[in-house]
Amino acid sequence: MRWALRHVDRFVALVPTIEDELAALGVAPARVVVVPNGVALPPPVALDAAAAAARPLTVLFGGRLDAQKDLPTLLEAWREVATAFPDARLVLAGEGPERAGLLARRDALGLATSVELPGFVADYAERLAGCAVFVLPSRFEGMSNALLEAMAAARACLTSDLAENRHTLGDAGRCFAVGDARALASVLVELLGSAAERARLGVLGRRRAEERFALGAVADRYLGLYRELLAR
Repeated sequence: MRWALRHVDRFVALVPTIEDELAALGVAPARVVVVPNGVALPPPVALDAAAAAARPLTVLFGGRLDAQKDLPTLLEAWREVATAFPDARLVLAGEGPERAGLLARRDALGLATSVELPGFVADYAERLAGCAVFVLPSRFEGMSNALLEAMAAARACLTSDLAENRHTLGDAGRCFAVGDARALASVLVELLGSAAERARLGVLGRRRAEERFALGAVADRYLGLYRELLAR
């Protein structure tokens, strides 16, 4: 780190909070540029309304099954959600060191019939396109690619109230207090009960992804940075 502080020409911060951390380490603002992660924008999916209505409402988490993601809080919240929406399903897609513990916790809470842990899934894009809500309950994040993918897919997004998540989402999603299972359950119940609100958030998320995080535009910003540095 000391070598980097002396010799690196530019630091790329994904979000302003990383810019602040670099400043606290003594990096001059002129040596930092904020460039977000980019996301490929899939064509909007036209879902068959009748088929969608026939499927159970699904809430999807996609990512590493790690303590950082605070999935036990999501399972705790799901007890209340499952009471309000007995046919709804929660899918935790991914692998990681917390898998065995999450399975045990799910079963202890009596949620085995409504919570699925399928591991790595090859059809993640299809699952994302068909879910009602994407949820990210992390205790800390940098800039979540899974969240960007959900926004690009025009899904209603619900995240923990971290500065990094708020920077990504803006007003295109909903947040809940970190670690607060009751607050998480309340927002999930609200969203599952309102197709109109889910659609509204999905449109806002897709628009924000197009305007701020489109992969081509982010690549152009990197090219501009490289050209500036090479010219020097």
